[in-house]
Amino acid sequence: MNRSFKIYDYYIDPATSSVKLFNKEFRLEPKIMNVLCLLAQESGKVYSKTEILEHVWPNQVVDPELVTRAIFELRKIFCDDPKQPKYIKTIPRKGYMLLPQVEYGSHSATQSKLPLKPFHFAFLLIGFSLILAAAYITKNEEHLKNYEEKLTYSRSDNIYELIQEPNNQFTAFIAGEPQNKHIYKKDTLSGQVTQLTHDAGSYHGLDFLNNKLTSVRCSEECELIQFANKQWLPLKKFKYPVSDFAVSPDNSYLALTTLVKGSKQIVITKVDSNDNEFEFTGLGLNAWQPTFLNNKTLIYIANNEQNKLMLVSFNVSTHKKTSLDLPLTRMSALAHIENSQIAITGKNNKQNGVWLYNLETHKFNLLKSLKPADTIRDMSVGLNSIILNIQSRRIDIWSQGPKTLNVTHPSIDFNAAIGPHSNNLYFSSNRTGNYELWVSNASESKRLSNVEADLIDKVFPSHSENFIAFTMLSQQRKFLALYSKIDSKLTLKIELPHASNLLGWSEFDDELFFSKKSSDSYDLLSFKLSEQKLKTVALDAGYIATRGQKGLFYYDLSSRTLMLYSVNGQKSDLIHLSDLNLERLPSCLQLDKDNLFYCERKKDKQVVYSMNISTKEKTLLGEVPRNAFVSDIFESTIVYDKETQGNSSLSEIKLL
Repeated sequence: MNRSFKIYDYYIDPATSSVKLFNKEFRLEPKIMNVLCLLAQESGKVYSKTEILEHVWPNQVVDPELVTRAIFELRKIFCDDPKQPKYIKTIPRKGYMLLPQVEYGSHSATQSKLPLKPFHFAFLLIGFSLILAAAYITKNEEHLKNYEEKLTYSRSDNIYELIQEPNNQFTAFIAGEPQNKHIYKKDTLSGQVTQLTHDAGSYHGLDFLNNKLTSVRCSEECELIQFANKQWLPLKKFKYPVSDFAVSPDNSYLALTTLVKGSKQIVITKVDSNDNEFEFTGLGLNAWQPTFLNNKTLIYIANNEQNKLMLVSFNVSTHKKTSLDLPLTRMSALAHIENSQIAITGKNNKQNGVWLYNLETHKFNLLKSLKPADTIRDMSVGLNSIILNIQSRRIDIWSQGPKTLNVTHPSIDFNAAIGPHSNNLYFSSNRTGNYELWVSNASESKRLSNVEADLIDKVFPSHSENFIAFTMLSQQRKFLALYSKIDSKLTLKIELPHASNLLGWSEFDDELFFSKKSSDSYDLLSFKLSEQKLKTVALDAGYIATRGQKGLFYYDLSSRTLMLYSVNGQKSDLIHLSDLNLERLPSCLQLDKDNLFYCERKKDKQVVYSMNISTKEKTLLGEVPRNAFVSDIFESTIVYDKETQGNSSLSEIKLL
């Protein structure tokens, strides 16, 4: 089937393997598109796995699980629940069936018999010209890619850092559960995977030092270790926690990603230095992915003071720093290919992928597009090839308590909040690569609005649920946006300082509160809808804030106390952090009228409590997974985001 067709609001074009939903377009792998076209040939017909394999993979011996994977990918595109399918239904022990009727485009056989008027010929001529132009552009884009890609290894747990031996003899990587990591080696010719560490540990980073595989092992302190004579030998200890490192080509310098005062920083030290002196390259709030271009030039990704992502170049000899403002958002990993060319992951013009970038000519070229659920954790360059460490995952929304509601959605970014007066969950999703605003209840999930954003931070419904407030990043700028459920559209969009975070609504639904980072602390800002202006209402404040009948409630950071600034102008202490009896800072903190909600992260779980502000009576609300993010608590309902275990894989791209 080569004709384009429509399934509900989805427009499918087999010729380009594209699927359009409203004004968004995303691509399917050709084989997955072929599976969809086969099912669409006769909706309501059950196609067995054997039929699908024979049609899509003719004369090939392949794993039948390819069909299962194809159906899984199609359901992700259609946001289809296999338990309550609206698009593709699984018939146990028989096969798969497309449920909706298929609508074909205007070039179908029936419509082509209609008489053509002169202006129809004009439109056809223009359309034919556009098709030829599109075909030419598509051909050139494919030529620009100029690579071959193949999956070389996959596993069901996590792969962290990796390094490719310069002559492509093997690939080394760190993998396992967070508390149970090992270092492995995969032979390029045989494909055999060998475990190189005897004891599970906290291993960070991989590189070659003097042609020998090197890593960092951390327990009470971190040390540089090297694999020689089938054992790991300690070389050097560090005074800061190390999460990644890189070795200069001449083996003289180490660039380390360290944790200093709660933020990641890049430091330089000489390999043969015994006193462990560090030279901080520090530029911005956080920095990661150190990569040497040559013996004197180091590059890395960093956030500047306005929390904007940038690429930084650091000269090891002169200690000069230069920031490079790339047209990319959500940069996460980079690798040096040769000369001034690098590979870097990020989002550019709504396209998330791996990009080739020339630091001298500033030219960009898309090497590989990425699905919303795919994250590049690390990259490594060898002989004419790049190895990508791809993490495919999904985040689901769960809730427990009186308002129990679970949402499975093909997205990797969720920020969910429960409706105060309904059983609705409001959340953001990037299932199509761009962000959308959604609402879900026990019966259905519904998209409220598409949002032109690179990231949505947090979603807050008003107490009346007439409005939904959220902050978003778009074109390296931060905005406050307001969606009206009454008007079914965005009614407000104003720019905010980058280092500001939305805290929530006042109890009167007339005011929003933000926490904004100042030079050495945080300030509490207020935005009244009637005034349309931000103003500072408290210094050294953050985490939580609201305004009610009694006055302004907020958390004072310096005293670690919940404060009340009453309507008559008096300040009073309500609850001190010590009243919570926690060993560490709470992993969540939320305020709702007379109750303070907070989470305590323990070894294998998070415990959620409620404390009455007046009586300081403590109540256990429930327990959630330790790695879950508690995004909302209302009365005794807990809403949290839970990562569903995905798949980690190593994919090799041959540069031709």
